Amino acid sequence: MSEEDIDKIGLYSWKVDHNISRAAYNSLPDHANNIPFISLKEAQSLIDNYSDTLCDYYDMCKHSCLCFAGPYAKDQKCSKCGADRFDRNGKPFQRFLYIKIIPRLQKMYNHPSTKERLMYRDKSTREYDNSNIQDIFDGSMYRILLEKEIEVDGRKLGTKYFADDRDIALSFSSDGFCPFDNGSGTCWPLVLFNLNLPPEERVHTREILSVGLIPGPKKPEDFDSFIYPLVEELLQLTVGVHTWDADLGSFFTLRAHLLYVSGDTPAVSMIMHMKGTGSFHPCRMCNATSV
Repeated sequence: MSEEDIDKIGLYSWKVDHNISRAAYNSLPDHANNIPFISLKEAQSLIDNYSDTLCDYYDMCKHSCLCFAGPYAKDQKCSKCGADRFDRNGKPFQRFLYIKIIPRLQKMYNHPSTKERLMYRDKSTREYDNSNIQDIFDGSMYRILLEKEIEVDGRKLGTKYFADDRDIALSFSSDGFCPFDNGSGTCWPLVLFNLNLPPEERVHTREILSVGLIPGPKKPEDFDSFIYPLVEELLQLTVGVHTWDADLGSFFTLRAHLLYVSGDTPAVSMIMHMKGTGSFHPCRMCNATSV
């Protein structure tokens, strides 16, 4: 990366870090002629070229009912509301952006210092003390997985979960929120947490793996359709993907496994196909009944 490009991206980073408005950013050349200014579109394109982040676009219902992926991939209308998928010119009314996770996880092993940070899970596993629970790796479900052979579609892979110290543990989370002050509409971010990182690091914004954002204004009717691309990648990661370990100077089979799913009650109710808040049995953990 050239020094000029570093300065240009640094300016964009400054905008993002300090929540600078688009109008304020675009007015910078009027007040400081010596800065390496580029438009937001050019900055984002430059970042895309250097980051090599791979994305896929999927058509979705214009009312946010579902994503035309998986079993809906060939549908011409939304099966929930009946809305057309395409306009009169053959263009989809709305699209869902999915950001792939496999390339990002692979890149984490392309630098020795990053790999060292990912060794927390293995260190925690080896230092296990059954009298003290500090993290998920001290829990019984994780310990059971360590002794279980990986099986995909009825086929055993001949290796156990987390047999390699470089295997990655993940968690998935979603939580609907309103991005506007007037309270109109809700959107649903889809994120992964890298549990291989220490607890004090994994929840930092820079470490969260965003995979997509379901736009509003209403909640999706079929939440599963939006995470179908993620499930496909997680299956690939369960089997294993060919990855370069820069520290050892050799290739290895990288595997990653989803350990748990979290979210607020509305989000988890969609994920678990429950009625959620306001239902007779609203709790996903017990048989408590509503009043």
